This record gives sequence, C-alpha cells and structure tokens, in this order.
Amino acid sequence: MAGPRFLIGFGERLTAPISAGRSGGSPQPPYTVEQARARLAPMLSAATSRADALPKTACPEDETVTAVTLHPQYLPKSGYPTRLLTSMQLDPLGSRPVAIAPEHGKPRPSTLLFLATTRVNLQLLTARINADAPLGGAENGIVSLAEFRLNDADDRLRLAAASRNSETVAELVLHSDRDIALAGLLDFSRDLDLDVAIDRRLDNGGLAFVPVIGTHAAIAALAGYSFTRVIRRMPRMRTQLGRDTATRTTLSTFRPVLPTAEPTDRELTIAVFDGGIPAHTPLTRWVDTHTFADSAAPHRNYLDHGHRVTSALLFGSIDPVAPVPVPYGYVDHYQVLDENTDDDQCELYSAIERIDTVLRQRKYEFVNVSIGPELPIEDDEVHAWTAFWDDYLSDGTTLATIAVGNNGEADRPSGNARVQVPADSVNALAVGSSDRAGAQWNRAPYSAIGPGRSPGTVKPDLLAFGGSDHEPFHVVGPDGTAVPDSGTSFAAPMALRAALGARTLFGPKLGALDLKALLVHTAERRTSSPDSDSGHGRIAATLADLVLCGDGEARVLYQGELTPAKYLRALIPLPAALPAGMVRIRATLVYATPVDPADPGSYTRSGLDVTFRPHDERFAEPSRIHPDSAPFFRTTELDPEAVPRRDSRKWDTVLHAERSKRVNSLRNPVFDIHHNARESGHAGANVQPIRYAMVITVRHAKVDDLYERVLSAYVTQLEALRPAIDIPLDV
Repeated sequence: MAGPRFLIGFGERLTAPISAGRSGGSPQPPYTVEQARARLAPMLSAATSRADALPKTACPEDETVTAVTLHPQYLPKSGYPTRLLTSMQLDPLGSRPVAIAPEHGKPRPSTLLFLATTRVNLQLLTARINADAPLGGAENGIVSLAEFRLNDADDRLRLAAASRNSETVAELVLHSDRDIALAGLLDFSRDLDLDVAIDRRLDNGGLAFVPVIGTHAAIAALAGYSFTRVIRRMPRMRTQLGRDTATRTTLSTFRPVLPTAEPTDRELTIAVFDGGIPAHTPLTRWVDTHTFADSAAPHRNYLDHGHRVTSALLFGSIDPVAPVPVPYGYVDHYQVLDENTDDDQCELYSAIERIDTVLRQRKYEFVNVSIGPELPIEDDEVHAWTAFWDDYLSDGTTLATIAVGNNGEADRPSGNARVQVPADSVNALAVGSSDRAGAQWNRAPYSAIGPGRSPGTVKPDLLAFGGSDHEPFHVVGPDGTAVPDSGTSFAAPMALRAALGARTLFGPKLGALDLKALLVHTAERRTSSPDSDSGHGRIAATLADLVLCGDGEARVLYQGELTPAKYLRALIPLPAALPAGMVRIRATLVYATPVDPADPGSYTRSGLDVTFRPHDERFAEPSRIHPDSAPFFRTTELDPEAVPRRDSRKWDTVLHAERSKRVNSLRNPVFDIHHNARESGHAGANVQPIRYAMVITVRHAKVDDLYERVLSAYVTQLEALRPAIDIPLDV
C-alpha cells in the first residue's frame, strides 16, 4: 500500500449489542437471621448508649451517624442491603473501604457505611432487637451486616500531635447531604473560638470541605460533631514547584531561534492553570494571560514556573541543535497563584475557586495542571481537588494532564513518596517523569510513585520526559534563553503536547478519550520498571509512533457510548487465512465516569466487565449461548496488596493488556463489554451512558501486509484516518 499506514478508524462499526448470558446464583449467607440478630444486639445496644451520651449540639435535630460494616461477602453492588437500611430508617451518607476478619477467617476487604439516623430511632431498634421483634420489613438482609457501632471522635481525627494552644489550620470534611449538617456545625462550634469558614467551603458529591482556623484543642473538639467525617491538616500548595537542582547553575544556557508562525491549528486553545506569565515574554505570540478580579501582583517564583510550564507545552524540551517546533495551538494561561498565595492559609481553596470560575464560563478540550496540594494521596479519603477534577472531567470531553509531584525520593513505607493530589483523579491523565528522552530511560528518581487509590491503582498513568540532573529539560525563559530544569511540572505538558500532535494531524475526529487511549496504548514499557514506578510506560517517542502502523501490524480505534446494564460485542479485526504462528493482540479501553467522593471504596459510578472470546466455534457446553472465554485484562502486579477489593479492576477507567495467541486458536475473536453502573456502591436509579474509546493492535510477525489485509477484509466498515493537515511526524 502506497503512503503512510495511518491509524485505522471506525472500529465501532465492528460492534453490536448482544444479550446477556446466565448469571450466577446468590451467595450462601454467612449467618442465619437468628445468628445475625444475636450478634447485632449487643453492638446496637452499645451504639445507642454512646449516642444517648452525646451533647444535644452534636446531634442536630437529634440526628447522629452510625458506622456499619458490611460482611465481605456482600461487597459487590448486588449485595448492598438497600431495603434493610430503608426499613431500619438508616440513611446512607457515604462509605469508606476497610478490611475485616469475619469469624474463622482472614482479613478481607469490605465497606464501612456511614448511616444517619435519630437517637430515638436507635433506641427503638435496640428495644425491638432485645424483644425479638422484627427490625423492619426486610429483616433477612441483616445477615449482610458484620459490625454496627457509633461513628465517634476517634474515627474522625487525623491531626498530627501538637500543643493544645498552638494555632492550627485544618480541613474539616463534613457529610453535607442533609441541610441540618452545616447549620448544626455552626451551632456546635459557637463556643469553641474557631474561625469556621463556611462561606469558603467546597461542595462536591455529598461532602463539604471546610477550612477551619483555631487552636489545636478547639479544632480537635470538632471531631465530636456527628456529621464530621474527618478532620485533617490543611495542606499547602507544593512549595517545590520546580526543582532547584545543580543543573540550573552548572549547565550553560543558550538562545534558541523561536518560530515566528502562528500555531499549526489556530482553532485549538489549551488552558494552563499556573503562576502566570510575565508581561514581556517571547511567548506572547501564542499565549494569552488571564488574571482574576481578586488577583494580587504576580509572584516572581510562580511567574517563572508558569512560564517554564507553558514553554514545555508549546515546544517540548528545546534541542540546542534542532529547529524549535511551531506550537500546535494557542494557550490561555490563568494565573491562579500570586504574591498573596504563600500568606494565604487557605491557598488551595483560593486556587480551585479561581479554576472553577474559569471552567464554569468556558469549556476547554485540553487542560494542563502542574500545581496542586503538597499532599500524597490517601486510600480511604478523597481530597477536594481530586473530587473537583473528576467531576469536571466526568463527561469525557476534556483531556487534562496532571503532574504527579516531585516527592518520589521521600519515604516509601510511610506513603510520602506516593503521587500527590489531584493525580489520583480517575478521569485525568496523571503524568510522571522519565529521566531521559532517548531509549535508555527510567523513572526519574524525584518522580512520585504509585500505587494510586483504588480503583485507579496504576498511577502515574504514564511517564513523559521531564528532565534530570544528567539530561535536563530545556525551557524558554522570560528573556528568551533556553534554561535547564527538571520536574513532573514539565512532564505533564510534554504528554499533553504529544496528544495535541495527534489531534492536530487528524482534527476533531480524535476526542479527549481517543487521545488518552492512544497515549496509553502506544506507551513504551520497561519490563524492569513496575507499574508503581512508570504506570503504563513512557509516552511514544515521536508522533509517528502514535499514529502510524508498522510492518506486520494494524491498529484500530473504536469510539462510542456504553449503555448501563447492556452488553456490547466488539470484533477484533483479524483477517482469515493467516499463516501459522502467533498473533499478538494489544488492547486499551478507557472511559470517563461520574464519581462519588463520599464513597472512596466505590468511587467510580461506572465499571466495565470485559470478556475475551477468542474462537466463535468453541463452547464448553452445548447449551451456552456465548463462546468460551479466555483471560485478557489481567489484574496488575499491584492487586494483591494495594487493591482493597477483589472486583476493583472492573471499576478502573483505564484497562490495558497484551496477549499472544496461536492463529489456530483464533476465529472471529471478540471482546464482550458489559457496562456496570452503581451509585454510592449500590444500584443507581439515574445512571447514564458513558463515553468510551478503545484501541486494538494486532500483530503477526510473518505478515508484513497485515495492515492492508485488515482494511481489505473489513472494507465496508474500517477506514484509515486521513490527516487534516500535513505536519512533521518525527517529533
């Protein structure tokens, strides 16, 4: 075939809905109803006694919060005891992943439910269970409850030790689904001499994130309020925005010749949220700088960081001997940090409020975030920054790259080296740094590591070149010189720039999810580098590696929507009459989903069950309606220790795997994709279809013209994507 072998599109024409097969039966209950009542009675009595002892102000309108742990057997959404909780007048507020050891068993993953109820109702339930009276109309569901207790102050307090009178700035996370929760907080805190900044709170997914300033003792007292979920220190903005390494001073700078042309795609604009751009800069041709009504003067260090990040997005790392490339698009740079940032004890709130103001007024398809809290992620709680970005990105129409942080050399056992908020976002692309641009790369030592928070345990998603002491990342400074630097702040825009190249080449045919799938799919893996270090690998070295197929391979893009509870069969494009040998199949499936920040253990509302069926004539039993299945999307190396639930992989928004199969074991192979939908861990009533993108590459070492054979075999369905513009592919 003459000409380049560009990415093949319209794979969705190879898909069709199918009916479901037989489902499994219900599990055997761990207890009888009588045994469950006997176990629960003393727990319920103890919880009622503790609730009765609380002060009235801790229980607005007599309401308090209980903590109920499900038996591990009832972890899947089908086991959620909705009818039981309704009949017992226990109102779900959220949940948290835990591990418990049922009788005669090892610790297993489970879910701790936060349930609101009145103290009067607890008294009534206690009286009923002690009198052998029914607890409600669905009492059989009581077998799903392993533990029942009051959620008390010790569960909520996560402040580091300090003297009682020392001034502390904390973040109070409140269960705020009920109107009484916020008003009750002000009433409870009235005599504590605290600044409870209700007006500055961030609301997301049934939680309110509230800044609180006062003495350590007064803030700790807030743990006694029933609707408090957690109290933790208020993190500061990452102070090490760049890396003050020896490379800045020991390596010489040079003055590159910047292009004079407008961007390749004048319709393309990328949003950058950072520290601003100086008034006089060689980047002015391609960059518009925006401030806010409440902006102070810019801070020199933040300006420097913002300028360098924007240079990385426009040009990548400047090569001293190669021409500087023309930017793919324009940049709207929003100065969300200024000279007041360091003195603002609630700087994180100020920054996210400014970002929210922008995104409420304009929809961007591409965003870069190289700033964030100096806070490694936690497994059982979601931060306001993460919740904000996941909510904004949940429709799948925006690709956001987020720097994972430069804390990779911190203490690993304590978790201080893990990716920093909001890089645990499941709908964003979390990017770490590789230490070299060439073939002999590794994760840069400073680049934060995984695992991420379940279900997105593979974090960072990808690495991109971010510089190192021995091979710096060159960026354009405000005076036009190219200066050496390094950091994940530059790796994130470097990854976004790769996606912009593919988008510029093919135009709007490729959306945010398509580009995310393509970046993951074509990433280069190092077998010696674990998932926790490099995620799915380092981004492709050149645009050609992203968009072209080589000898013996065909790469196909699928785009579309998945309907809740329905099945979609996707044919893997494989022509007939292939010679004997091995076929290598690589598949990447990504999607975007709404999230539940109040339920970290059931965070994503959508999940995919993907079944690989390699041969359409092989059935283990004649009565089956679907062919036999085989493993494909395996669990990752992170699963045994880091994934706190056995079904979490299907709730991960990025599925990626590769398998080799003999030619004679393949006949019309397919993936059957089932869209599972949930809300707060159980079946949802208002779930919507989700967007997805899938990339599949098939390889056969003995068939150089496999690309042409695939197009010929599916001539009425598949088409090679046509470039919208002629641009260099070797960059």
